[in-house]
Amino acid sequence: MLVSVYLPTKDRLELLEAAIASVLAQTHPFVELIVVNDGSRDGTGDYLDALACSDQRVRVIHHDQTVGAPRSRNEAIRVAHGEWITGLDDDDTFAPHRIEALLQFALLLEKSATSYSVVFSQYHTLRGGKKTATSKRGNVGLEDIFERNQVGNQFLARRELFFGVGLFDENLGAWQDLDMAMRMISARGPARLLDAPLYNVCDEDRPDRISRKPKAAIVEAYWRVVAKWPKATAHARRALYLQVLGAHYDFPIEWRDVKTYVGLGVTPRSLLELARVGWRRNFRGVT
Repeated sequence: MLVSVYLPTKDRLELLEAAIASVLAQTHPFVELIVVNDGSRDGTGDYLDALACSDQRVRVIHHDQTVGAPRSRNEAIRVAHGEWITGLDDDDTFAPHRIEALLQFALLLEKSATSYSVVFSQYHTLRGGKKTATSKRGNVGLEDIFERNQVGNQFLARRELFFGVGLFDENLGAWQDLDMAMRMISARGPARLLDAPLYNVCDEDRPDRISRKPKAAIVEAYWRVVAKWPKATAHARRALYLQVLGAHYDFPIEWRDVKTYVGLGVTPRSLLELARVGWRRNFRGVT
C-alpha cells in the first residue's frame, strides 16, 4: 500500500535534508514524498530538484512566494497518489519503522472492526542534546482533544478522510493540526495511539517555530477553532482556552485572559482550573 508523506519547507535546508533522509529510509517499501518548497531562498529549490531527478519517490512543488503551511500541505495532499497520508515537519524526523508500524496498526484496527479516525504515536522530543519521550493517552475523543492536543501535529489516516473533512483550514495562522484532528475525530471516531516513540520532534528554541508565534495569533486561532463547534459545552470552550495559557506557549497570563475565561461560563471548578494553571505559571506578567 502506497503511503504519501507531505512535507512543506522554507529556508531550512540543513534540517530538511535530515527530515527527507528519514522518510526515504523507511522500512515500508511503498512511500511517496511530496515536498512543497514554500518560497525558499537558501538553495532548497536546487537541492530538491536534484533529489527528485535521482529518486523517483520524491515529488516537488515550488512556490515563488510563501503561501503558508496549510495551503502547502493541501496542495501536496491533492496530488498525492497514496491511499494513506501522513505528514512531516521540515525540522523533525521519522523513526525508520514509523510508517510501517502505523500502517499495520491501522489495518489491525480495521480488521478487528475497531472504530478510529487517525492513528498516531508517541514522540521523542529533542532539546539541548536530551531526548524525552512523550506520554500521550491511548484513545483520544473529541472531548479529550478540547482538553489537550494529545494527538500532536502528525498522524496517519486514509486519503479519503482528509478530503472528507475539507483538508487543512488555510485561514488558520496556528492550530491547523489541532483543528484537523478535531474534525477527523468528530467524523470517524477516536484517534488511536500506537504506544511507541516513532517521531522525533526538534524542540530547540527558534523564532520561526509556530509555537513561538505572538500571543495574538494563538488567541485568534482559538476563536476561529471554537467557532466551528457551536454546540461545545462551556467546559470544552474553557478547556480549549486553557491550551492558549498553558506552559507550551509560556505566555504571560493577563487580566483580559481571566475576563475571557470567566466570560466562557464560570463555575467553582472552572475557577480552580484557572488557578491551577496560574499557580504553575506563578501568574507572572499579570497586568
